[in-house]
Amino acid sequence: MPTSSERPDRATLPTFLAEHTPFQGSTEAELAELAAGASIEQFPAGVVVADYSARVPDEVWMVCTGVVTLRSSGDGSVIDVVIPGGIFGYMPLLAGAGMDFEAHTGAPSTLIRLPGALVRAQFAKPAGLAFLASSGWDRAADRPTIAPATDSRPVAELVRGDVLVVAPADSVRDVVVQMTAHHVSYALIRLRDGSLGIFTDRDLRTRVVAAGLPVDVAIERVMSAPARTVTTDLTADSVLMEMLECGLR
Repeated sequence: MPTSSERPDRATLPTFLAEHTPFQGSTEAELAELAAGASIEQFPAGVVVADYSARVPDEVWMVCTGVVTLRSSGDGSVIDVVIPGGIFGYMPLLAGAGMDFEAHTGAPSTLIRLPGALVRAQFAKPAGLAFLASSGWDRAADRPTIAPATDSRPVAELVRGDVLVVAPADSVRDVVVQMTAHHVSYALIRLRDGSLGIFTDRDLRTRVVAAGLPVDVAIERVMSAPARTVTTDLTADSVLMEMLECGLR
């Protein structure tokens, strides 16, 4: 439990929020509303701030001072370390489901509790989706392991991790949330004729954010189709050459 709690200084909290993602693109009115609904709480070192395996949160935390470590509920392994300006708790909030990790303070910490509904609204914007992309997919340690394609083994023996398959009518927002939850940089779309389309983090940047499209647009509008496929018996060397010939990376 926190050692103390107080209303934040509304004169300075909007400025602090505006200096950090995903709130850098928020309007002054949105920042003021976030600050009005927030509270500042002090935690000693070594306490559990939130156990996301136990419940779906209705708040998101931002670290003001100190440090928070996110640990697996099972073996206690470190998933992430959140420093001042960083936020945590947004993935269970967006997914609407509990997740098997806990947030522990690694030092005496000042944390800002932000109302979940208002933060969720920020993730409904292209800038919020871009934050999810950078925070979830740039961590190589979180990605499914893919062995180097430098031998003659069949590619079926090299690929690791689950494949995310979504429906053509799913919204960009829902697909990006799933991609982030699965720690993958792409989603496959099962089309009505049985073929596959693909949507990648690059498509998010170039076809949604840069184009100014709303995030509730259907994924089939911004995907690439048909997706280039190979059979599982091809060797890694063969697939690599085919990718290079097609300009794929």
